[in-house]
Amino acid sequence: MFNHIKYGVDPDSQNYDARLVVNFRFPYIEDTSLPVTICYYDLYSVILHELTHALGMVTGITEENTTGYYFPECKTNSFTRYDSLFLYYGSANQIGNLVKMVTFDSLGNPSIEATLASTQNCLRSNKIWLY
Repeated sequence: MFNHIKYGVDPDSQNYDARLVVNFRFPYIEDTSLPVTICYYDLYSVILHELTHALGMVTGITEENTTGYYFPECKTNSFTRYDSLFLYYGSANQIGNLVKMVTFDSLGNPSIEATLASTQNCLRSNKIWLY
């Protein structure tokens, strides 16, 4: 999809550039002027999230399934270029104190921010921003 957008040429005209599948068995709020209530999903945010994946935004930051703590993919400390754009704000009282989730040392080696590695369920907390 990136090359199609950048160069204006469809690299594979026989196939779609991206495909989104939405499970409409979940209750969605479709009106963006309404607040999202408990047990409902904001359809706009879900579609926007999935479209960013279609545009190539993926992450190497994952959580271990049973404990919910940060788990480096394949234990290699591998991250994508977009991981350095993710910010975590901890609790509602810390919105002004955004922390980069992945930082790089002077040699360009990436590492997860130390407090995130010891914070349970931080990737599922809805306290992550992309800048």
